[in-house]
Amino acid sequence: MNQVFTTRFNKIDQEIGNILGKVMLEEPVDFSKIHEFMEEARSNAVIRPEDFTPVQDFNSYDFGSARQSVEEYQKAIQELMAYVETKDKEILKSFYKKRKQALEYYNSYTNTYDLIFKASFTSAVR
Repeated sequence: MNQVFTTRFNKIDQEIGNILGKVMLEEPVDFSKIHEFMEEARSNAVIRPEDFTPVQDFNSYDFGSARQSVEEYQKAIQELMAYVETKDKEILKSFYKKRKQALEYYNSYTNTYDLIFKASFTSAVR
């Protein structure tokens, strides 16, 4: 699940770069790929701690930031779509703010995942 989620999330971010390039060049923008990646990321944004080898107090790990990153990126995409329609710079600023927040949630998730994975691996090889 982690690999699918992180791969799709990174594809979302890459596609945003493609879309922004088209916006700057004033070319037609197609949001269909990004919606597809969002659905795939959303369906894989749930990581259950019990899927790991038991580690000390694994219930204290919170993987909610995976879901939050997808939700916040969805809001950012809606802002970008609104910007494409209106060309309102305030909406574009809002897009960047929401995208930045989504990336912060994503970084929080990957850091948490790495911590529990390392603890799980260490526990398994003891």
